Amino acid sequence: MTKVKQGIFFNLAFVFLSHASSAHAGVERELYRGIEPLAMGNAYIAIADDEHAIFYNPAGVAAYSGMKLHYLTLQATTSEDALNLRDTLKDVKDFSGADLNQFMGKNIYGNPNASASLTVPHFGIAAIYDAEVALYAKNQSFPKIEYGYQRTSGVQAAFGFSTQQGRKRGYGRRNSDFMSEWRFGAAGKYLVRRGGYRVLTPIQLASMNSEQIRSMVDGKGSGYGFDLGVQRFHRISPRSALHFGAAYTNIGDIAFGDGADAVKSGVGAGVGWSQDLGIGIATLAYDMRQINAQADWRKMQHVGLRFSFPLLIDLYAGMNQTYLTYGASVDIWLLKVTAASYREEVGVVSAIDPERRYSIRVDFKFGL
Repeated sequence: MTKVKQGIFFNLAFVFLSHASSAHAGVERELYRGIEPLAMGNAYIAIADDEHAIFYNPAGVAAYSGMKLHYLTLQATTSEDALNLRDTLKDVKDFSGADLNQFMGKNIYGNPNASASLTVPHFGIAAIYDAEVALYAKNQSFPKIEYGYQRTSGVQAAFGFSTQQGRKRGYGRRNSDFMSEWRFGAAGKYLVRRGGYRVLTPIQLASMNSEQIRSMVDGKGSGYGFDLGVQRFHRISPRSALHFGAAYTNIGDIAFGDGADAVKSGVGAGVGWSQDLGIGIATLAYDMRQINAQADWRKMQHVGLRFSFPLLIDLYAGMNQTYLTYGASVDIWLLKVTAASYREEVGVVSAIDPERRYSIRVDFKFGL
């Protein structure tokens, strides 16, 4: 790639990164999105009982047993158009309105992040670093560029407790064969965010230099947030259980000021069912998310299915906003690798502008 093309790309990427969240009013821009939930259609509120519970539903923290340390988790997500970016750029010779037509209808998106978490009975804490870069150009009749650059870092801690009900059967593992429970949880977080999302016409964008672009997305601020959650784990038999859950995350929004985009609050509820099939455990989940947002009801729908096998292999499938998702993971003691693909609706209503995304995660961990 020539220096001219590199300059074009980095300028566009930087601009788009700061605009992705506000420009894409139809996108669910959540603070944290685990790859396993994404592979399951992002249906996780009722069944969250792993490290993702710290962010998805703090009530699931009450299910922790023993100690687990995920000392380094690396995850990268990109859009299909980003993977084809080289083909898009090869015909771009200069940063002009005519050349911007090459980007019309494209959604160039990238989201690398890193995290670490520690979970012990009734408590979990996680540190995160998340970056987004995006560029979206549409409508050749009245063109505009939606761009974003955003970095978020911080720490979140969650506490959960439970009340058990049912008939006990001896001791050890069989002690909970017929035990049901209510789980309750709360979480607090401290975040630092730089950048956000903006919209410019090609004329405005072409008249700006890199310093002006950078100044538009250079806002930085810090903020505090809180989550609340509840789950009901209802044992039907030693092999099957029903799950119910609700969570209110980022209560009242998290405002950063100084030009950095806020983290919006989210209200969600879900149900689930798990069954031990002998050869593995099947889990089915349904969530309605972002209930408090004014959005197309179809975009609130999330359905997921997971098969967990004794050979440390999990398979996932689901529907995210009525679009197919799928993935798989391999867990080999100290290392877990997960890959997923899902569609995200970037339009205001469903079935307008779905975008295919791909994600991979490498998790270094151990448990006691």
